[in-house]
Amino acid sequence: YRKIFDGATEGMYQTTPEGRYLSMNPAFARMFGYASPQEMIDDITNIGQQLYVNPEDREEMVRRLSEHNKVDGYEVEAYRRDGSRFWISINIHTVRDASGKILYFEGTNQDITERKKAEAELQKLASIVTHSNELINLATPDGNMVFLNEAGCRMLGIDPDKVGRFNLQDVIPDALLPVVKTEILPALQRREIWEGELQYKNLATGGLTDVYATAFVITDPLSNAALYLANISRDISERKQARRALEESEKKYRDIFENALEGIFQSTPDGTLLKTNPAFARMF
Repeated sequence: YRKIFDGATEGMYQTTPEGRYLSMNPAFARMFGYASPQEMIDDITNIGQQLYVNPEDREEMVRRLSEHNKVDGYEVEAYRRDGSRFWISINIHTVRDASGKILYFEGTNQDITERKKAEAELQKLASIVTHSNELINLATPDGNMVFLNEAGCRMLGIDPDKVGRFNLQDVIPDALLPVVKTEILPALQRREIWEGELQYKNLATGGLTDVYATAFVITDPLSNAALYLANISRDISERKQARRALEESEKKYRDIFENALEGIFQSTPDGTLLKTNPAFARMF
């Protein structure tokens, strides 16, 4: 048992309810930056004040142990000997005498700093995706939606709680389904990124939204099997309306130019004609 205790990679320890260490294994001491268990036992006289970033976390854990005798997966931020911070997950239980009095606490600690960093990074990415102004969607390889961000729900008229009920084809206008089948899906099957203009149907209002879409496949890194179809789409309705208005304006002025009775022309300063309307040509 001594060999198991000393050789374990998980930190093991015993503490008094008041906050002093009674024993610990080498892995526990190393976790906190100490060369040996005895060095740490001698140095730490108040666990909550010296090791916990928030001493109240220690008080809360002791309260739970007094009531329930056991606490699992209790995550706290702690200090190493050099003052750096790291995260630990605590599994701990009480040891009582025959009369029920608490003798000491016994438990294990696990360093979860990397996991917490990864969770924080994922949380940041999730926040960006959730609050993006662009539609962001994930679907299974057969098109069933599994995620749609807030902007996407608004654009498609889908209740956030009902995203999983819909397939990608539900929001594609009938006129564009051939494009999906002959262009987009074949490109995704080849693991290519497809980009282009599409329209989506709002399932609540029936209205159409012009978008510029980027679609790609998220694959399993080991097998390369398709896990999800990903889609990021930007609303370009206003831009397309502006472009149509510009085209209409240009057509109107071209009609005026072409049908004017007066001769209209452009030329370089040295006299080379650049553009003329029909009336100008007839005049000469």
